[in-house]
Amino acid sequence: MPWLRDVMDPRFRTIGEAIQFFKEMIEGLQYMHENNVAHRDCARNNMGMDANSMYTHIPCDPFATDVYILGTMIRTSLLDGEQGDMYISRPGVHGFEFLRPLVNDMITDDPSNRPTMNEVASRFSSIVGKLRWWKLRSRAVQKDEFLTTPFRALYHLFWTASMMLLLKPAIPSPKDLH
Repeated sequence: MPWLRDVMDPRFRTIGEAIQFFKEMIEGLQYMHENNVAHRDCARNNMGMDANSMYTHIPCDPFATDVYILGTMIRTSLLDGEQGDMYISRPGVHGFEFLRPLVNDMITDDPSNRPTMNEVASRFSSIVGKLRWWKLRSRAVQKDEFLTTPFRALYHLFWTASMMLLLKPAIPSPKDLH
């Protein structure tokens, strides 16, 4: 017997996926009834899904997967944000569009077309090396920030001036934080 998953794992992304799920549940119960078997407890926690057809057990490059996951984290944390349920909602942050071409390459569907982590590191260093000091010292503003913007901007101006007077680098290293 295959290892079964909860029917909501992964969650449906489209109406069509949910329709296919219900179709398969109906066909499964239809088959059982044709063979004089009643399920008698068709609750969600008593229904399972064989996910073998969703995920091929063909081996994939785990390093390309890491690149994809990191790219997705950067995309959902900084570039686009993430809209989830009421507990998970991240708005994204203004000012990081310079990372978009690299991130797009990292999250491409075909793993063989993703850059290696060495290529990611090299491209990232090249991108960051082209940024001006004012970009590096500019404030990271969340995309849903409205009312507090003037106060935070003023505070950031004074804080940045003090960091510059103290000769703190725009990209702090761990030794600079102590």
